[in-house]
Amino acid sequence: MTTVNPLQDSVGIRRYFNDFDRVTAARGRMYFRDGAVIRLDCSEPGARFSAVVRGGRDYEVTLLYEAGEWEGECSCPVGYECKHLYAALLAFQRHAGQFPSAPLAAGGLDRSAPANKQPRQPAKPQPPLLPVSPVVARVMEAL
Repeated sequence: MTTVNPLQDSVGIRRYFNDFDRVTAARGRMYFRDGAVIRLDCSEPGARFSAVVRGGRDYEVTLLYEAGEWEGECSCPVGYECKHLYAALLAFQRHAGQFPSAPLAAGGLDRSAPANKQPRQPAKPQPPLLPVSPVVARVMEAL
């Protein structure tokens, strides 16, 4: 049986990212680069992913993949299409190989088949990033 890992579906992810405005996308990339994504989990292989992203506080992010489309929600005040979702999906994309794929039936994801249960390795620590200059931080906040 063929399996699919939606975290490796660059076309679907790019389509989802196109829904974000450019300022939110830039802030999401900054959160990702700065290591603000502190936990990644997969509760349903190939379909349901959750993360914790540290902002002013820790926010719970849920990403769903169905029929080739991504959608997400966040516990932050914005709720959707926020920088936390953007950062989380970037982190999931980077660590795609650590999450199990889902069986793919002729019509799409086969949720009746047993999941490909592979133990997930802990995420490797990110190399430290250079600090963002105060000028760049102020420009990003102004956007």
